[in-house]
Amino acid sequence: MQLPFFSKKAAPQEDYFGLLFKNNGAVGFIYQLQKNKVSIAAQDSITYSNGWENILEDIDKLISKLETQSATQVNKVIFFLHSYLVDQTTQEIKNPYKDIIKNVAKSLELKPLGFIELHEAIKEFIKKREQAPLNAIFVELDSSHLSICVYKGDRLILSRHTPRTDDLADDIMDVFSQNVIDSHLPSKMIVYGSVQEEEIDNLKSFQWDSKLFIQTPRIEYVEEKQVYQELQVVFADQITVSPTSDDKRPDEKEEEGSMVLGFTIGEDIALHPELKPEEDDLVDKAGVDNNPRLSEGFKMDSFFTNFFNKLKLPSMRIQNKGGLFVVFMIIVIIIGGFLAFEFFLHKIAITVVVPSKSIAKTIDLTLEIGTSAKDLMIASKNTTIDISDETKATGVRETGQKAKGQVIIYNFDNQEKTLDKGTQISLKNLSFLLDQEVSVASSSGVSSDGTKQAGKSKVGATAGEIGSEYNIDKDKEMQIADLPESLYLAVSDTAFTGGSKTKVTIVAKKDLDGLEESVLVKAKKEGPSIVKKQQKPGFNILSGLTEYSISDSTYSKEISEESNIVALRAKVEAAYYEYEDAPFKERLLSKLKAEVPSGYRLEPDKLTYTIESADKMEEQIDIKVDIRDNAVKDIPKAELLSKIRAKTNGQLEGILSQNFQVSAYMVDKIFPPLPIFSAWTPLFTKNIEVTISSK
Repeated sequence: MQLPFFSKKAAPQEDYFGLLFKNNGAVGFIYQLQKNKVSIAAQDSITYSNGWENILEDIDKLISKLETQSATQVNKVIFFLHSYLVDQTTQEIKNPYKDIIKNVAKSLELKPLGFIELHEAIKEFIKKREQAPLNAIFVELDSSHLSICVYKGDRLILSRHTPRTDDLADDIMDVFSQNVIDSHLPSKMIVYGSVQEEEIDNLKSFQWDSKLFIQTPRIEYVEEKQVYQELQVVFADQITVSPTSDDKRPDEKEEEGSMVLGFTIGEDIALHPELKPEEDDLVDKAGVDNNPRLSEGFKMDSFFTNFFNKLKLPSMRIQNKGGLFVVFMIIVIIIGGFLAFEFFLHKIAITVVVPSKSIAKTIDLTLEIGTSAKDLMIASKNTTIDISDETKATGVRETGQKAKGQVIIYNFDNQEKTLDKGTQISLKNLSFLLDQEVSVASSSGVSSDGTKQAGKSKVGATAGEIGSEYNIDKDKEMQIADLPESLYLAVSDTAFTGGSKTKVTIVAKKDLDGLEESVLVKAKKEGPSIVKKQQKPGFNILSGLTEYSISDSTYSKEISEESNIVALRAKVEAAYYEYEDAPFKERLLSKLKAEVPSGYRLEPDKLTYTIESADKMEEQIDIKVDIRDNAVKDIPKAELLSKIRAKTNGQLEGILSQNFQVSAYMVDKIFPPLPIFSAWTPLFTKNIEVTISSK
């Protein structure tokens, strides 16, 4: 940062007056330049006696006191200003401060050299100390205002000024909350200016918003003594490398009443009618060249004015037409090269953040069912899914052998008795069947002891059921069918053996029915992912309406077949409904347009929707949809490009905020990627890429 109004060669000793303006007072310095070094010969401060009303008298007393202390007399002044006094777009002092400062310089016969912002001095101090790109928040405080500058990677991403209240932390948070910040803020906060120790402690203990800071910011307070020292350093850096008026050649000396950095020295500006009011420039910021005054009738875009004003051509004497041609060709080459660079190389990509509003609405749609989703119809589709499942058999069946043996049939009747095959004989609750037909002779009379002699005959018998309980011993008396026991009797002639019984598992009908149900459940679970594979790009499926049914089934076992497991391989038909997403969204956007405020437009790519319900009727489907979208400030891109081409960063910020209500902007890409080319935007709109964002 250089002051172009200083000479390259410093005088043996020169005295300068440094004046730091504050809201309620001022601080003055007497600087002495000797042997290319600047020292402070005197320093003092004042409090305004009646605000800014009596500032002339107050500053005059301050100068007198300092001149007495340093035994010097000063007539050159450098102003030190808080950032809120300077228009950050034009880099000029704001009114009414500009007129007050000019009046101070003129009335006290001081030659103004320019001004330096406190923020610039502290920024240079931190950069030299850290030896790294700036990543910090600078909080500059005066009694009535605070200024915040945020740097990330050496780039200024936020600069704001606001009046102060009693709560400094809340004031800072208000600035952050009112400005769109896309990323986390730096974790270092540099505080300087008019601040109490208690306020610094409050900042250190304040609960900062975690959405803005990755970690609690480290608060660093730069004391006023250090601030004054850094102002001296910045001033010394300029004065020791820049020309002063005393070192100019005689033919370069300024005439009495000439303009110096916007001030009229020793003469009233009213005496120069050729100077228009708008040409009465502000005090120039240290390090910024003045634009040359343009003669009446000659107009040039400010961009080219700045460019050619900074262009340094070699000095040469034109003694003939050949020399004139050489100069002409040099100018043509420079202009042509510059235009070629702007047309082919200089490019920039910018993202601008505009105000946005969230729009939401719930609507009902009725769509017809067809064979395709064309013209926003619901298409009915089918696909087959192979599903397999198995289950344990739950049926039970008993198996085994029937007991066999021989019985003797006794006939006490006087007549012969014939028993058919299968005649039942029983022992308690056990039933047996005769294996064959048998005839039993009648009784043969009474024996000598008076006992009646029965006719008898042997025959085989088999148990009526399987089971070991039919294995009975020999000589067991059994009843024959429903014949009277007094006339007919059966007795086991041998023990009955071979009876057995076991249980086996078989397939039951309910097992097959259960398999069908489980296959359908499985299809509903696996089906959506399988159906989705059938979905064409750009189409969506109404999943809530998909129906599943078994079209073919093959079981591994039949009903009553002996088995522990039964399996089913089935083909399940999935009937689903699909629609095309693009025309569906167009329909939703058309329904949402009535909700958009004037001057805003919807962002189709930000549209989201949720289908709350879908009911199938005979030939149509009724759908309830929740729609959400962002409505952003409608900015005509062509007009935006035409206004921001060939503009400095300061001009760019002002145009975007004032003309288009842009809340923030970010430079995403610059080509060539060198800092010098970030000072202005390309001349040709084709090389400017603008992205409009709502966040």
